[in-house]
Amino acid sequence: MALFHFNMHLYIMECLLHPQARCLVRLWLLLLVCASCKKESIDYKLFGPEYYPLKTGNYIIYTVDSIHFYDVTLTSDTFTYELKELVDTLITDWNGNSSYVIKRFIRTDQNQAWQLKRVWSAQVYDDRAERQEENLRFMKLNFPVIRNKSWRGNVYITPDTAHNYAPDWLYTYTNIDTTLILNGEKLDSCIVIEQYNEQNQIEKHIEREMYQIGTGMVFKESVFVGRQTINTQNWIPEKGRIVRYRFLEKNY
Repeated sequence: MALFHFNMHLYIMECLLHPQARCLVRLWLLLLVCASCKKESIDYKLFGPEYYPLKTGNYIIYTVDSIHFYDVTLTSDTFTYELKELVDTLITDWNGNSSYVIKRFIRTDQNQAWQLKRVWSAQVYDDRAERQEENLRFMKLNFPVIRNKSWRGNVYITPDTAHNYAPDWLYTYTNIDTTLILNGEKLDSCIVIEQYNEQNQIEKHIEREMYQIGTGMVFKESVFVGRQTINTQNWIPEKGRIVRYRFLEKNY
């Protein structure tokens, strides 16, 4: 069909134009067709894995703020600590798939020694990046990275799992190639993934992550709060928790 339209346009031009002009039109149309073919051959698989780099020996450190609200006393506590994720080893499962062991360490501040708390795992495939957290597996990224693209990031989680995650959540790339300011440092080439956002007068549940090319996750926000008092202008949580991860440093 495309070839038919091409030949028809060419025939009309040849009937109307001077012989010398016909040659220029032929050349212009040929370049247009070649450019279209070249555009369609782009390898979109390249637009994604660079946001989730995994290499043995690499580590990344976050500052974590965890705020807990208590409805009985209407008070809150804030806990701040550092979290280090180390890509420890590369293993192969019984299906022949490669998986990286992720060791998670915490410490209260830079003057304290790291303490091992959890061992998770992560995988990167041609079309997605996955992460195993405890007994829950998440599809963190879906490739290629395209604005407003959505996917079911919790598809592996069964509905009867006793957790706040549901299998029907639609993860969405709400922003790509954006800039994030953390600790006074500008981070370019970031993407924003909104995993869940449900808000009303008495509850807020927000799950959001940001990734940078060559770094991985640089920001994470998990908000799950509620309130009973709704006659105030400001939305003040009375129960629940807010957890935020902020990128601090890396060795790669």
